[in-house]
Amino acid sequence: GQICEDESISVNEALDKLADILIKQFTDTLTYIGDDIRDPEYRQNFDVLRLSIFRETAKSLEKLLLRGNQEGVLHIDNPKIRAYSTTFAIFGIGEASETPDNMYAEIKALITALLLL
Repeated sequence: GQICEDESISVNEALDKLADILIKQFTDTLTYIGDDIRDPEYRQNFDVLRLSIFRETAKSLEKLLLRGNQEGVLHIDNPKIRAYSTTFAIFGIGEASETPDNMYAEIKALITALLLL
């Protein structure tokens, strides 16, 4: 949340840092949980916990997108919808249980496609 509200860094830099934080969170979580993530009941409970992180991430991203629009760096018609849809897509990458490098590359590709083009 703080990175998205830190006006001392550019919007693009904040997006890069957000990607870094999310990939670290996804990979650290998968490393910590290990094979338990394959258990459907465990996964269901884990998903409930992740919902609050998802919502906070989307709200923070919305603030960053609003700032990007104000600064003329971004041109997004509905920052709230875009923030939630982008966050949903990014969290979907975390479900893929790929290598950190592959997940990071896909997060960066999503940010570029959904926010910067």
